Amino acid sequence: MIALGHVVESFDLMNEPWSVSSLRPFFGSRPVREWFNPGASRVVSGEINPERITPQSALVEMILDPALINGPLIRIGSNCEAGLSADALFGVA
Repeated sequence: MIALGHVVESFDLMNEPWSVSSLRPFFGSRPVREWFNPGASRVVSGEINPERITPQSALVEMILDPALINGPLIRIGSNCEAGLSADALFGVA
């Protein structure tokens, strides 16, 4: 990444001290259902229904159980994104 002019700071998604204000910017205007990791056990089991949960409740659940977050979470400058593919990150169409 340094060759591309980026310095990567990584953190453990599962152990980050998330708050509503620190997590919310990563999801932008995406629908709430896209905020969730579709492979998370609580989503797969139906305990959490990403189609029916409110944004506030979604954030609270993700803070309590970060496995629900559709990562990776990426911040470049002031821009935040969630669930990016490498193609989107590097501008490959």
